[in-house]
Amino acid sequence: MKWYPGNKTLPESLTSLILGIAMTLPLAVFIVSCDNELVPYKNSPPVPVIYGVLDPSDSIFYVKLERTFSGDSDAMVLASDESKRYFVSVSARLDYLNNNNEVASINLVPMDLSEKQDGIFTSGRNLIYCGHKNDFTNNGDPDFLVKGQFELSLYIEDINQQIRCVTEIPSKPVFVEPKPGIPTKIFFSNETPYRIIFYRQSYYYYEVVILFKYFENLIDGSSEQKQIEFRTMYPPYNSPFPFNERWVEQHLTPQVFLNRIARQINTNEKVDSRRFSSIDFIIRKGNPDYYNYFHSVNADLSTEVRPQSNISNGMGVFTCFASTVSSGHTLNSAALYVLCNDSTTRHLKFVYP
Repeated sequence: MKWYPGNKTLPESLTSLILGIAMTLPLAVFIVSCDNELVPYKNSPPVPVIYGVLDPSDSIFYVKLERTFSGDSDAMVLASDESKRYFVSVSARLDYLNNNNEVASINLVPMDLSEKQDGIFTSGRNLIYCGHKNDFTNNGDPDFLVKGQFELSLYIEDINQQIRCVTEIPSKPVFVEPKPGIPTKIFFSNETPYRIIFYRQSYYYYEVVILFKYFENLIDGSSEQKQIEFRTMYPPYNSPFPFNERWVEQHLTPQVFLNRIARQINTNEKVDSRRFSSIDFIIRKGNPDYYNYFHSVNADLSTEVRPQSNISNGMGVFTCFASTVSSGHTLNSAALYVLCNDSTTRHLKFVYP
């Protein structure tokens, strides 16, 4: 028998949900294959599916809870039934445990998100559980929410089931270049690419995110602030010294930079011009559970991969990231001129000041 994940789409960070960025949680639907005949499970008991990616720097913490479903109807019909996707009666609590085993707790309350992407699994209700960081009680701990663990506890009355999952809070990643708090003028060429430098430990998963911010000036005279992001992933790797740090350089050349902008910004007849604003660089450092989950749910369906999970009595992922931000960087006049006039991005109507 072979196990296959039913949905290979990795959801976006729950932090992004509050910013209106769409997220789709993969519902855990499994199919068992014996010989060449596909036989679906019908009327099997629901399994809790959890997606929680926390960042201690966020003001609100989010956890997504859904359930597997089965039945005799078409899968698309079943997915449109909200009673098949959500549990009715859930108690949720998030605990913070510092290195002295002192505990602070907040309750997570259900919340419907009004902005969501259209689609089979995102139409109707979009239910998450959230709690405010300020509701934690800090007893003067200088390392509050910096060192220690998060523990998620759920009691699902519908199926009389307790779920518990724990994740370590990783230390903040270290930027070498560009340094946080020191805005710079960005200049690069093919001979001298712009360098993003940070320290990396083999045990952890890293993401380098470049936020490109700009304004769209519309024909009707209004203006809207926009942003796009470029993301590079660094998976954990084997090392005899997994917590030793090593220097990593990521190079950004003009053509790569322009190509990414051209791919992500669409032409729009309502736009009169665009004006560059600033660039932020973000390093996110996460526990390997996130990468293992990402890798398993995006596996080729022809490969025998059972989705990775660190959830007891359920499935999914509960993990934590720490972030370091270097913000407020701008392009120098030469780089800005290239953005406005190069054939790759000229059609996007960026104006030179």
